[in-house]
Amino acid sequence: KRSIDHISSVSMRVTLLISIPASVGMCLFSGPICQLLLFNKPAAASGTAPLLAMLSVAIAFNSTLFTTNAILQSFGRATVPVINMAIGGVVKIALSYVLIGIPEINAMGSAISTVVSYFVIMVLNLIAMKRSLPDMDSILFTALPILFSAGVMGAVSYGAYYGLCLLVSPRIAVLPAIVVAVGVYAVCVVLFRAVTYDDVAM
Repeated sequence: KRSIDHISSVSMRVTLLISIPASVGMCLFSGPICQLLLFNKPAAASGTAPLLAMLSVAIAFNSTLFTTNAILQSFGRATVPVINMAIGGVVKIALSYVLIGIPEINAMGSAISTVVSYFVIMVLNLIAMKRSLPDMDSILFTALPILFSAGVMGAVSYGAYYGLCLLVSPRIAVLPAIVVAVGVYAVCVVLFRAVTYDDVAM
């Protein structure tokens, strides 16, 4: 039982270690990333960037729910993730119907409903998982140092990006800024003790 709690906790921590900075980085640099990928379509890039910024928030939620799905299924609770995803699907359809019909929101409504639906599914999965593993490490306690690390990473990397934009094109500046982000995040997760020796060894 202790081993199961430990493996599940490490799985969740590793998932959050990767998905949270991915969400933060994609959200912060959605504009320059779209400009880089759609360099020959500036109008499309400017229209796509806000949608990408919103959808990037779902990266952490989506990744977490996939890990929780696997953990729940390993306990023989295979129907729980299916029911939770069905509930999330209903939330997405209902919210999309309402938001897309508002002219000021329009296509952004689909992105918002996607984020909300993934969040709902993730929360339901975490509640079910806590019932199966009451002694497992707190997800909130696990996520806090990772959130701090991702916050510092975002601030430093965006500052580097802003400074580089004074010298080079924003499309080019985003690449070294991402490299800076990776380096800063690697240092921060150690300083804030978001990762342990056991995590690295596993």
